[in-house]
Amino acid sequence: MTVKSGDIKSKIGQERKKVNVLFTSDALSIAGIRSLILDLVVKLDKKRFQCAVAVIKSLKGSDAFYNAELTDRNVPVKSLSLSHPQALFPIGVKRMKRIIAAIDPDVICTSLLTDCFFVVRAAASSDIPIISLFRGAADLSGLSRFKKRILLDHLEFSDGIIALSEHAKKSYPRESATPIAVLPPMIDVSRFSPTGSRSFGAKQELTIGAVMTAKDETALPMLIEIFGTIRNRLPFVKRLIIAGEGSNQASVKQVVSAFGISESVELLGPQEDIAAVYRRMDFLLSITEQESMGMAVLEAMSSRVIPIVGENCLMPDIIINGKNGFYITHKDLEGTARMLEGIFVDCVRNPAKFNKIAKAAREAVQEKFSSETVVPRYEELFLRIAMNRESAK
Repeated sequence: MTVKSGDIKSKIGQERKKVNVLFTSDALSIAGIRSLILDLVVKLDKKRFQCAVAVIKSLKGSDAFYNAELTDRNVPVKSLSLSHPQALFPIGVKRMKRIIAAIDPDVICTSLLTDCFFVVRAAASSDIPIISLFRGAADLSGLSRFKKRILLDHLEFSDGIIALSEHAKKSYPRESATPIAVLPPMIDVSRFSPTGSRSFGAKQELTIGAVMTAKDETALPMLIEIFGTIRNRLPFVKRLIIAGEGSNQASVKQVVSAFGISESVELLGPQEDIAAVYRRMDFLLSITEQESMGMAVLEAMSSRVIPIVGENCLMPDIIINGKNGFYITHKDLEGTARMLEGIFVDCVRNPAKFNKIAKAAREAVQEKFSSETVVPRYEELFLRIAMNRESAK
């Protein structure tokens, strides 16, 4: 699956129809790979590519919100409803093969589906090349040893694995017979852009943000407790905004109420315009033990929001501590709160320093993750696979 240079695009364009790419994800993980799938399909060259998305939904979550967003972007959506995908493995393979037959893709690109192993099997039995995305060790966190082994076994059915960073590739837990290529995710830097008035020197209040997924739900009470502790000590840390899956659960609201900070905490739930939410933040906290995806960090950095991440950050080679973001090394609540307080106090005392950090955060994303940098690499990969498939017929 190694991507080599060459005039592949012109050759494909002369010899064949559009390349048909099918992206698949489950209803939960599609929130974490919003940029990689939703924005990528929009940016692919429409003269050479035709895209569709298959969303697998189960009792764990609803895909209605994301289906609506895909439809708004004129991307065909196929839904596969299964109450318990893992338990209905043969049924899942059969139904997925019907979707594949209807779309007739040249290549399938799938996220790492922790419950929907049948997608890879269906592609293999349909003789369709499939590429699986591997985001890093956090993809495997929280899984039993048995489920982790099954998931990795199914990855080996893929024709290739895309690691979203060098760190993700190094964290792959076994020696793989399937080739692993490193291709970064794409961030739409024009969509995730700051407001012109953003400046730390012009304000004396700080807004902290977090974007959660379903895997992060258990960490929400700790995050709120950390904010409550800091809020009581530093009055200028005025607001905590939490968006995403699980952020509007009743149990979370109870924790907020118990700390007496209801007026300072906004629990937004999934947001259609997440870019607008980032523009309200000064710092993004991503310090949970099971960070499921680095996309929120990259989107925030593109919006000139300063990221504060934990040891489980999926892209540690991107964030340089003190230059374009910060690392939190403490795992206990009090130690984490103290480190964050030090950062926030420094921000108020040295706003020019933090304006430079925010600017450097956006520049890092523009350099490595913009559509101009990333999309041509995915296009060349899909075109090469399509060409190889045709030559093998």
